[in-house]
Amino acid sequence: MNEAQSKSEELVANGDSEIPLRIGGWLVLPAFGLIASIVFTVYGIGALGVLVDLATNDDLLPPSWIVMFQTQMVFSVLFLVFMLYVTICFYRKQRTTPELMVCLLIANMALEAVFSGWLTFLDGGFNMYGLMGSFLTAGVWIPYFLFSKRVKKTFVRG
Repeated sequence: MNEAQSKSEELVANGDSEIPLRIGGWLVLPAFGLIASIVFTVYGIGALGVLVDLATNDDLLPPSWIVMFQTQMVFSVLFLVFMLYVTICFYRKQRTTPELMVCLLIANMALEAVFSGWLTFLDGGFNMYGLMGSFLTAGVWIPYFLFSKRVKKTFVRG
């Protein structure tokens, strides 16, 4: 069976509901991005934990910085849990996935903005790259998840 036949069979109606398309096309990028983000978030939480532990025990940082890092750890863990849930829905091709992806992208922008602002307030530094990266990512993927025909045909499971 060639690829064209395989794709046409994926679109065939099955009773009242359509058989979902496989995760392909541009959806491969967010599929990979979700997995990579989970790995990097786990690493980041671990690194923050070590930093907070060292700074707390050795008085290396002012208390306001320690509070910021601890708060960032808590929000990172919560974000990781949400990201895991969205990833499971994504790979199960759940109908709610597009809305969940939009929420995830907005949450990522909000967290980047809050922690960049906090860093600016404490140190005068600014994480422009993280903030711009999250805004550019959301600017590309939010419209894709809201309006793409492929997304509508892939995420159809209730």
